[in-house]
Amino acid sequence: MPIVKAVKEVGSGMNGHRKGLIELLRDPNIGVILVEHRDRLMCFGLEYVEAASVRAEPIGSSGRSGRDDRRYRARPA
Repeated sequence: MPIVKAVKEVGSGMNGHRKGLIELLRDPNIGVILVEHRDRLMCFGLEYVEAASVRAEPIGSSGRSGRDDRRYRARPA
């Protein structure tokens, strides 16, 4: 699965004004969101994102990649 877009946002999961995240959720080609820390993507409402068939997965088994960006992959065709 290729990485099709990388977005870097600084903020907490409590912030509902996430321009990059909203842009990704509007893109029908995005099926998996790889995040450094799953709870920093959003503290509340993650079940709604996943109900829309977009999975949020931490990078690596520990959820850390050593990088501060988030990677987004295309939904398989």
